[in-house]
Amino acid sequence: MRRFSIITLRIALVYLLAGATLGTIGLIEKATGEWSYFGPAIALHRSMLLYGWTLHLIIGVAYWILPTFGARVNVGREGFARASVILLNAGIVSMCVAIFAKTPGVFDLVGHGLIVAGAAAFAVHAWPRIKPFGGGRR
Repeated sequence: MRRFSIITLRIALVYLLAGATLGTIGLIEKATGEWSYFGPAIALHRSMLLYGWTLHLIIGVAYWILPTFGARVNVGREGFARASVILLNAGIVSMCVAIFAKTPGVFDLVGHGLIVAGAAAFAVHAWPRIKPFGGGRR
């Protein structure tokens, strides 16, 4: 497994732990009515698990499992893969700021834009590694 996949999967596990913790806090708050100062726990939980854990897991596994063809030198455009993780994390941070900001619309829009840009960057990276079965045109 390549180092980039290992790092990305570790980031995914950190988001899983943080999201599960926030979900637990949100459920305790909902059940007991205490800790009412931590209202955004469910929104943070949703953002961290949906975008943080799931997308990092997808990117890490896809980077590892997509074929490289030949002498394993065609690993795609690695700069775009790294940029995708950076953009994805910047988008998640922006969305977390949006949850606490007084005007969440701007941060939320920027966060979603960065996440889409991160997904597009990974698609640019992975495109050369996707070929039809048999190697010929169909």
